[in-house]
Amino acid sequence: MDIRAIEDHGYTLTVENPSAREAEVIAAAMECVLSRVAVRLRFESEKGIVTVTGSLSAAGISTCVRCGADTEVVVEGPVALTYVKEPEETGESRELTEEEMDLGWYSEGTLEPLDVLSEAVALALPDRLVCVDSLACEARAQALLAAQDAGPEPEIGLKALGKLHFSS
Repeated sequence: MDIRAIEDHGYTLTVENPSAREAEVIAAAMECVLSRVAVRLRFESEKGIVTVTGSLSAAGISTCVRCGADTEVVVEGPVALTYVKEPEETGESRELTEEEMDLGWYSEGTLEPLDVLSEAVALALPDRLVCVDSLACEARAQALLAAQDAGPEPEIGLKALGKLHFSS
């Protein structure tokens, strides 16, 4: 989307019955099979600074990183993102300033709304996706580790897992 069009009129992205492409973008960001979604993002621009505000609510089924079981992943909350024009390339590397750490970048005067949607979803995800029922999850994880101990020699990464104690 052209930044000038956003500056002139703003833009609202509303997703409740997602198109195939919208569902694909959200499911890919959440790494899940999507079951529900409700998104409203408002794009405003002034002097080349694009602010995106709104709300996000989505859920799907994914895999627990601890025990491997299917588990629900839910992302909900407000969205507040800011995008600025990508800085001119100088050929020199530079460190980002603290203020730049919370900015997104757009180039060639365009910002793709579905890229913003993907970023909003990714930023709302939990650090680790684990089962809600931590006791059942720990039991499944321990059973997996016990089965590994009883079977052929596990890979080095699985050996390390056998030494871990999971807590809730």
